[in-house]
Amino acid sequence: MSLAPITPYSDQADSLPVNAEAIERRLHEIWRQIGSEPVSGELPIKVCLATCIIVTDTEGRSEAEELASQIARLHPSRILLVTVDDSVSEYTAYVATSCTRDPETHQTRCWEIIQIRSDQKSVCYLPGAVRSLVVESVPVVVVDYRPFQTTPELDATLARLTDFSFINAEVVPATLDRNTAMPFRWYRTFPARQLLGELFAAVRAKSPALLPVQFSFKRHEGNGSCTDLLFAWVLYRLSERGEITWNDRGVDVHLGDDVIRLVWREAGLLSEDLIEILFDNGSQASLLRSGRSDSSDVEYEAVYEHLALTRRLAEFPVSQYVISSLTDTAEFDEYTATCRVMMQYQIE
Repeated sequence: MSLAPITPYSDQADSLPVNAEAIERRLHEIWRQIGSEPVSGELPIKVCLATCIIVTDTEGRSEAEELASQIARLHPSRILLVTVDDSVSEYTAYVATSCTRDPETHQTRCWEIIQIRSDQKSVCYLPGAVRSLVVESVPVVVVDYRPFQTTPELDATLARLTDFSFINAEVVPATLDRNTAMPFRWYRTFPARQLLGELFAAVRAKSPALLPVQFSFKRHEGNGSCTDLLFAWVLYRLSERGEITWNDRGVDVHLGDDVIRLVWREAGLLSEDLIEILFDNGSQASLLRSGRSDSSDVEYEAVYEHLALTRRLAEFPVSQYVISSLTDTAEFDEYTATCRVMMQYQIE
């Protein structure tokens, strides 16, 4: 089902003071205008399924703006786009509304985006501004594009308000509930995890008795490496069915009379291998990565004999990932369990 865009009712050209009363008053005026001008004879419907707070710095601004637009279309909400910009001297708000028409139901759905731009001097005012603009009757989602959280008061406020958090920092801060928060690093492993699942399903379909005996994970320094997360995730998945022992050769998972070993290997300078899998009949499978794992252009390939499966991160847009995680918390559960394994066994 596709949604046909409608020309937005935008007020982007006119700035407003960052004041909840002024912003709500201007939005009310715009909604009244929309209600008095039906589109193709249909009265638009204002929809607010969530409050989505997107926080960014100058570097992540274009991605944050694109995400705001995509989430609004897919999951109509009140979007608060907060930009902390060191290159400007302003503390200003802008509001806009837009609509899409469902060609099947002919329903026109509308939403609103509130942008707040702040310099470093005015960051201290952001916690109160954000609190006053949250719609309390719907879930609050925070997406933080900043690689470092450098605004303690704002960050603490977001932690108290949020129901779900997605952050660009390497790890989830202690102030957030790990059960409902995840870093972008975890999202970026999604195609790799999907491929491993598909690979083993294909192997089992061809040779039901075939068992893996060793996973070799390649250490890649820098380059957006995510093999630590994949190591912990595979160990978590295996540990659900067996007992774990550590030795100088690696980690052994005992599944009855069978043993599966997980080991680290140093990756070559130009190596694209992430994981090599050895099976009990001597055959091997590989998971390879082309490009940086923190790039949307990254591609993963799983290879076993004549089978080759590929997935690109771009096939799983962050907007769709965020929205699906709100209705199905399996990804949060998987990340929480993976983190528990990482801490328990000190995986780095």
